[in-house]
Amino acid sequence: MSDWHSWAAVVVFVGAYALIISEKIHRVAVALAGAGLMLAIGATDDVSAFYSEDSGIDWNVIFLLMGMMMRRHHGGRFRAPRQRHHGSVDRPGHAAGL
Repeated sequence: MSDWHSWAAVVVFVGAYALIISEKIHRVAVALAGAGLMLAIGATDDVSAFYSEDSGIDWNVIFLLMGMMMRRHHGGRFRAPRQRHHGSVDRPGHAAGL
């Protein structure tokens, strides 16, 4: 990668952070635009971004974060609903038998 690619990548990175901090554009749109710009200027390619062990995505971290978000979303309640004595299922936030 040439020297101008490095500087262009830094500009894209700093610009993306500035837009995310300002909250003028949704952060997902900024992240996708930044990734697209990195590919467009040639700062990275799809093979090195996804499959390189040195500079690519660390899939262990991605799945760790995904698991933490899933646990947070469910509030730590990973268990089967309780059975009441008459056979209806007791679900949190719902009236039994309705």
